Amino acid sequence: MQRLVRLHHSALEAGDLAMAAEVLAPDWHNRESGAEPEPCRRPGPAGLMATSAWLRAAFSDLRFHETEILVDGDTAIWWGTMSGRHTGPFVVVDKSGPRAFPATGATFEFEQVHWHGFRNGRMVEHRAIRKDLDLMRSLGYLPPTPGGIRRMVGARLTGAGARDVADVIAVANKAAEGADAAASSNLVSRPG
Repeated sequence: MQRLVRLHHSALEAGDLAMAAEVLAPDWHNRESGAEPEPCRRPGPAGLMATSAWLRAAFSDLRFHETEILVDGDTAIWWGTMSGRHTGPFVVVDKSGPRAFPATGATFEFEQVHWHGFRNGRMVEHRAIRKDLDLMRSLGYLPPTPGGIRRMVGARLTGAGARDVADVIAVANKAAEGADAAASSNLVSRPG
């Protein structure tokens, strides 16, 4: 299970469908996807590939750094950090809908804990506890800074924010559709 958890993070970093298909059950569910664009909420490898595309659209040099993995029965808990550079729009979804935080070029590293549930040797569920506030501080958006406010207002006034949201959703959707197409045509082999 430790190997599969590491492979899961590698699939996110690289957008590698073969890795995702090896790790995930077709009904895998990411319980954290509510704050992500709609395509990221799909089950199985399609959802993970959409999440990977979404993250990589915002963050270059995306890396997960493992501190520890604990395994107990059909559960694995990964503790570590995520790092990268904010070089594209970071799209988040809340009650008011999706919004894009324009790129700042800032580097970041923040702590995360991921809980993975397994069934029959495949990952079926993902939950996370992340220090997202630390991420937004690193990017210069919280607390609001003059530069962050200027970027957000400028994106809204020029329409760039809405275009960024549409573009990122399209990229995530294309990744999910590609994963589904590969699975339906058996282009990606799945163990078991």
